[in-house]
Amino acid sequence: MTTTTLPSGRRPYLAAAAYYDGRARDFLLDANGEYRGLHPNDQGMAMSFVMSKGECSASPDVGNSLRDIRYVTGDNLAAEIEIHVRNAYPCSRLLSEGKVRIDSIQHEVRAADGGLAVVVNYTNLDTSQRGTASWTT
Repeated sequence: MTTTTLPSGRRPYLAAAAYYDGRARDFLLDANGEYRGLHPNDQGMAMSFVMSKGECSASPDVGNSLRDIRYVTGDNLAAEIEIHVRNAYPCSRLLSEGKVRIDSIQHEVRAADGGLAVVVNYTNLDTSQRGTASWTT
């Protein structure tokens, strides 16, 4: 098996996935009106945190269960969040296949409404690029 190398010396990676913005619930366009691309691993991480599991009837496993956390003031909140993050799909698959590494998980409890915000900082191991994925109630 031969490895393809671009004239720049860089090895190409999989074709980009269309960049889906969960807040707008639409695919993002660039300045030229073309769909913005995103590496499939980054798209998988984003999809893990833009919806709760079961929200997409066509693919009920996609998403996370962070909304199931009942006590945001609990002593073990950080550990509970980490479990929900690592079990989010397709994040869990990307982790098990060695395609991403979680660098840190940050969270914030909003005192005004008891809401929860989670930011997952990760490294895409196929591209060596760092990224973030976030979820908010």
